[in-house]
Amino acid sequence: MSNNASILIRASGHTRSNRKEHSRQQALWVAACLVLLATVALAGEVAAQDRAPAQLPPTPTDVKPGSITLEDVPYPYAVLYLPMTVYGQDVRMAYMDVAPSGQPNGRTVVLLHG
Repeated sequence: MSNNASILIRASGHTRSNRKEHSRQQALWVAACLVLLATVALAGEVAAQDRAPAQLPPTPTDVKPGSITLEDVPYPYAVLYLPMTVYGQDVRMAYMDVAPSGQPNGRTVVLLHG
């Protein structure tokens, strides 16, 4: 066997050794992560079992079903609707146009809620 072939074999053997060591380190890292995750999950379950069940407040008796668009809610000003199409759906946006009280100053305030 030539000297060059011997160096190549040794070099490739060294690379394989490094790969094996790297794979072993990866496996140890994954195992450590799994152990850590299992420990955290177990600790969370134990903590959840130690807590008393939450006491829910009593359901109010004066609450009635309402409209999904809140049309039955009394507002201080008239509610107007702007029809539009969003992503191919016909929708409408409710808004109030409130006139200024006192002398107008030429400025406009737009409040958006969503």
